[in-house]
Amino acid sequence: MINPPQINYIKCRNHKEEYRMFYSSWGSQELSNKTIICVHGLNRNSRDWDYIGDYFSKKDYYVVAPDIVGRGNSDYLNDPMGYDIPFYVADIFHLIHTLGLKNVDFLGTSMGGLIAMAMASMSHNPIRKMILNDIGAEIEKNGLARIAGYNTKQPVFDTYTSAKDYLISISGDFGELPNDVWENYALNSLQKNSLGKYELKRDVNLVKQLTITAPSDKNMDLWAYWDKVTIPTLVIRGELSDILSVKTLQRMQEINPETQVVEIANAGHAPFLYSEEHFSFLEKFLGA
Repeated sequence: MINPPQINYIKCRNHKEEYRMFYSSWGSQELSNKTIICVHGLNRNSRDWDYIGDYFSKKDYYVVAPDIVGRGNSDYLNDPMGYDIPFYVADIFHLIHTLGLKNVDFLGTSMGGLIAMAMASMSHNPIRKMILNDIGAEIEKNGLARIAGYNTKQPVFDTYTSAKDYLISISGDFGELPNDVWENYALNSLQKNSLGKYELKRDVNLVKQLTITAPSDKNMDLWAYWDKVTIPTLVIRGELSDILSVKTLQRMQEINPETQVVEIANAGHAPFLYSEEHFSFLEKFLGA
């Protein structure tokens, strides 16, 4: 049985509006001298980190996982152009400053990894060690096209069961998860709308900015960020990933020799981190 997180929020502001960014946390900040910030993928929320948070809080870490604006419990924006990586990066810096977080390690899945990589490339980088879950310095166009295929849809369902079945059908690349993990995943991914129908806990408008900035006919190139990253980094790759290629990983290691790689069998984009196997290699990297 995993312990539920504490839920709180901070106020953030972008170039046009103010909003609340909620975050889940595990452990005691006062009793911990090390922090892990965990950031979810594009359509996800902070409760993806229930298992990581529960485990590492028992290892004297303070674990903080925000709901990036437009997801989970956080506010939805009036202007969807605010759903963009530079604003998310600013929100994470604001979170670190507001909470006074120290000795920060960063674990990011997909979009969360992009946020981490952008921060780690800056001269005032606050990250000690970085873990990128199935994301890197080049994003494969076929994977982007696949995600775009369902990303703009916000289907609604009459029952929780039908909503859960749909969610699992588009999340199969996470790996072979036990039934109880899928159940926890679904419970924290769905909400009832004003009509009493079940839908995903995210603003469908958050993809509008992505459709403007993401290339449709070529890979997304982020090498300019990676060229500036020098901190120890662990990259997790799903064996079947259509987002992160082996070729990209090899080049990343050539540029930054402080880069380690772990591959998760029978998973695509992006492996869901919940098991003792996952805890083991994460703990080994963070403690090394």
